[in-house]
Amino acid sequence: MAALYFTGTSLTGKCLTLAPMTSRRAAGLNIQPHDWAGYFLFEASTNGDRVIARVEDDEAAFDLAALLGIG
Repeated sequence: MAALYFTGTSLTGKCLTLAPMTSRRAAGLNIQPHDWAGYFLFEASTNGDRVIARVEDDEAAFDLAALLGIG
């Protein structure tokens, strides 16, 4: 099954990404997640990415993406 990947812009103009954690993305984080399962909501800034939220499955990822208006 393919992983879902959503992108969009927050109300403050920052880039949001809702996607699975990858080793490349994790390498750029200050704090490593203990559990890499599910989908993570990332916010990009000049200081790098930060994790805002984590959801556990595809259905929750679709719901969060719809709530945030990202696609």
